[in-house]
Amino acid sequence: SNKYQKRFHGVMVSTLDSESSDPSSNLGGTYIFAKNYYYNKFYTNEINIKSRFHGVMVSTLDFESSDPSSNLGGTYIFAKNYYYNKFYTNEINNKSRFHGVMVSTLDFESSDPSSSLGGTYIFAKNYYYITFYTNEISNKSRFHGVMVSTLDFESSDPSSNLGGTYIFAKNYYYNKFYTNEISNKSRFHGVMVSTLDFESSDPSSSLGGTYIFAKNYY
Repeated sequence: SNKYQKRFHGVMVSTLDSESSDPSSNLGGTYIFAKNYYYNKFYTNEINIKSRFHGVMVSTLDFESSDPSSNLGGTYIFAKNYYYNKFYTNEINNKSRFHGVMVSTLDFESSDPSSSLGGTYIFAKNYYYITFYTNEISNKSRFHGVMVSTLDFESSDPSSNLGGTYIFAKNYYYNKFYTNEISNKSRFHGVMVSTLDFESSDPSSSLGGTYIFAKNYY
């Protein structure tokens, strides 16, 4: 329900049925909670070629910006092998201006680390850009575009549960985030968790679902 929608800040939810042609369906789509005041999904004339989009998105922390030309905020959607976006201009040459932004494509499992068609990219607070095609995730071919990101990604301590970005593989995961069922959930702010098995009908299943953590509440 949207009863608590005002409590969510810059959070996005995406299902695997985003390409659904039924704009009234709550089974698929990409939904966005703007800062403090509204809830929306992308089945509008603003993105009138919605059938071409497949649940991939970019979100900045300044989504509430009313200026569509601003590169300080906005949420954009990437279609598979095609994109509708102003975010990648000049290879995102203003990356230092972005905070806690994540980009994910549907072709993450690509074995080519130099490919711009696949991968999960993360902008840490104020200073760097990284992709997950590294030895830190040596079995990258098993991962399929699902990620968890906290707003404290800039933490330099990989064992910290205050920040980091983790990837879930299909039916398998590499993660420290779910330890003790996220027993310290109140410490997380604006975190999105999404699995590829979202269609699961079992809400208690750890194999599927999209979960949102509001600031100090979920």
